[in-house]
Amino acid sequence: MNNSEPRSLFYANLPNDGRHLENAAYYELKEYRKFLQHARDYQRNEALIRMAWKADGPPLKDKSQWVELTPCPDRRDEPDAAFREFLSCDTDFVFESAPPVDSGERRERRSFFKEEHKIKVLRRDGTMRRLLLGRAPQFPELAVKPNTYPIDKQIEAIDRLRSEPAKEHLPLLRLLQERRFANAKWPGLESVSDPVWRVLTDESRDGTLEQREFVRRALATPDFAFLEGPPGSGKTTAICELILQIVNRGQRVLLSASTHVAVDNVLERIADGNHNEIIAVRIDRRDDEETPESVKGLRLEKFVESERQRLQVYHQKNPRPSLAQALFLRGLDAGTEGERMVERLILDAANLVAGTTIGILQHPDLKSARHTKFAEPPFDMLIVDEASKTTFQEFLVPAIWAKRWVLVGDPRQLSPYADEEELAPNIRACVPQEWKREACLVVAESSHGQVAKEGKVLVSVTEPTQADFLRQQAQARATDLHVAVLNEADLGEDAATALRISEAAVIAGHRDDFARLTAAMPLDIARLSGSFDNVWHRRRAAWLHYAKIDSDEQMLWENEIAWRLAREYEMRWLPEREQMPYDRQIERLLPVDDVGAVREGVRRVSRLALPSVLESLMRGVGEREGARHKTALSNGLDTGVYQSRAIRLGFQHRMHPDISAMPRQLFYQDQALRDARGMTNRRTWTCDCFGDHRAVWFEIQGRDRSNRNEMEARELCRQLDRFLGWTEKCPKSDGQPWEVAVLTFYRGQEALIRDLLNKSGSARTGYGAYARQNPSGTTATIKLCTVDRFQGHEADVVLLSFVQTSKVGFLASPNRLNVALTRARYQLVLFGARHFFATERCNSRLLRELAKLPSNTPTPL
Repeated sequence: MNNSEPRSLFYANLPNDGRHLENAAYYELKEYRKFLQHARDYQRNEALIRMAWKADGPPLKDKSQWVELTPCPDRRDEPDAAFREFLSCDTDFVFESAPPVDSGERRERRSFFKEEHKIKVLRRDGTMRRLLLGRAPQFPELAVKPNTYPIDKQIEAIDRLRSEPAKEHLPLLRLLQERRFANAKWPGLESVSDPVWRVLTDESRDGTLEQREFVRRALATPDFAFLEGPPGSGKTTAICELILQIVNRGQRVLLSASTHVAVDNVLERIADGNHNEIIAVRIDRRDDEETPESVKGLRLEKFVESERQRLQVYHQKNPRPSLAQALFLRGLDAGTEGERMVERLILDAANLVAGTTIGILQHPDLKSARHTKFAEPPFDMLIVDEASKTTFQEFLVPAIWAKRWVLVGDPRQLSPYADEEELAPNIRACVPQEWKREACLVVAESSHGQVAKEGKVLVSVTEPTQADFLRQQAQARATDLHVAVLNEADLGEDAATALRISEAAVIAGHRDDFARLTAAMPLDIARLSGSFDNVWHRRRAAWLHYAKIDSDEQMLWENEIAWRLAREYEMRWLPEREQMPYDRQIERLLPVDDVGAVREGVRRVSRLALPSVLESLMRGVGEREGARHKTALSNGLDTGVYQSRAIRLGFQHRMHPDISAMPRQLFYQDQALRDARGMTNRRTWTCDCFGDHRAVWFEIQGRDRSNRNEMEARELCRQLDRFLGWTEKCPKSDGQPWEVAVLTFYRGQEALIRDLLNKSGSARTGYGAYARQNPSGTTATIKLCTVDRFQGHEADVVLLSFVQTSKVGFLASPNRLNVALTRARYQLVLFGARHFFATERCNSRLLRELAKLPSNTPTPL
């Protein structure tokens, strides 16, 4: 075999230049695989997912105990992923644990996965975030072993595409190939006849023609199609029409999205339309309580149960069954084997299989080795809703099951969730030496006074080269930072030594030198870096207590870079002059002796972890190190190729025009989110609780502390109660309860408002879910959650708490702010320090513009 021939027979069977495709797949996917391996190793060996708990009622007769999960005191902003791990059906046991303790060197994660700490999980209640445990825990925290199965499947998908691609995967390989090769040229769209429209029947409705054009292009594409749609623009309706058209052609669809609500919305629309030609199966591991009523029967487990019973009844009525029918009936009665037989029949017959990007991993074929054996992908089309929240590696798992791919989403809404704990292992690998990472962090923190104002930093080194690096880093990154290095000449403890130590912000030396110079050491020790005896930890703790410094948490170098990378990416849509200086902050954290390689490694993590697959193909993720040519994944599809396959919806059918005006201007530059005709009349109501404006501020002179603002929370709940009183007198015209969303950007504020709502007169119906009821029924439902969790949802009234009064934080994220402002149908009410956001002290143009909305002054409490 010569060098121009592919090494793999799979690539030899592909058209055109198989060798170049093979090399492209190997090198371009190598980085993704390495990234996932680092994340998996971290989860298996170091990660500890912790939650606090509180008893929900007394122990039951069998000593079992319901417990409600709550964030740990030191992790108030715990991500939803932690709750999902605890409430997952794959979690059969939890482990009781004490909080992390100071080990004498640094605050570390401690695993408590011991047999005596194991507690059986008997039941789950996802709506209330509760677990029924086999016994009451004895320690204040619970822990679970992280589930690496999703990462395992992403690695398997990458290996499949690299080593054993089907010919139908050629478009996926083209994303990775240099554009200069002939087979990287994308074909034109095929010719298809205009379909008979099933859902998009009213062409006079604003936006229908755009939706129809998307369906046409999706039917005609030989590879990819794209639908961009701002909030309320009809993406779900267009997806439903496309599914019906695909199924009517005798083909099969795989539907996936990052959230349950997106998948359920499509399935509910199809169920409501009585489209009997669709056999839909929902793949997930949720409890029934968390599933909409109209979707419950589609869940695979329920579907198998009901279909098995139906088949048994049907065949038992047959007085003279044939041999085949008798054998079939015997198989149905064969316990687990009968269930598997029916499950196989359903999965093979289904022409629509749906699940979240995590839930779809529960597909029986994907959980077994079967998915690696298909001669060709079993689905004709994969539709990914919320593709703007799905990474490329997440996309690949269902993508290898399909022959064509449709990506639907809005790049101006939230991007894939980036957990700094998942980014950190890959960032840490850029600088393997712990002492060097610590030195970079010490210099960066001390250079802008973060530590120096609280006290001095003591750094324990084991060899002179470490002290030399610390000096070198300080000279390059913080010219005014005084670093004192202890050596043999200091052992006399003379006055000059004491003076030099007292003037230094950072003091470095061997632990033996610190022991000999104990008397000369300062008392104001704010941070210890490296290995120190317990006496130094006690001295530090005493100083922190004396100085009334609340936080004893010491951040890690990799985490400091991780959160800045995520924030920097959130600002990507802003003009450069408006972006926060996160890039300069990251640069200050990099080691000066190998800055180029480390910088490229950090940027590689950003390229692999943060962009969505939709945005990658629109704009690219950036070129990998050493790449000589552009690819569709690194630099985006050619403009002509993308535009021929993409449609952007322009009209919104959700918000009153007063609500849509600001986000249309701020985030879409008046090019989308246009109001459909008649929106003002469709959002007419008689409520005067919030004044004459549909988007209005309640300016609160509160004070924020630890991402909580009590005055804002109390005023929000007071205004909510006023509105709930109005709903009792003015029911909704369609007979349904009024829907209210209480949103905030911070989990600390969410917890504060939850405590207030729990004490209110509203009935609690779930975790963060409430209802106002009177003798005639429910007049309003209330949903409390963070902005990030509410993407994909909408409500009649949205009450939004900003919390911050003197800084911006991540409020300035355009995507997050866009989601927050576009959820309401009738009324948007903003609670916050409008006076601060309106001033030049607020360094966010978006918030300054938002502060121009009219304001109400609340009456005194």
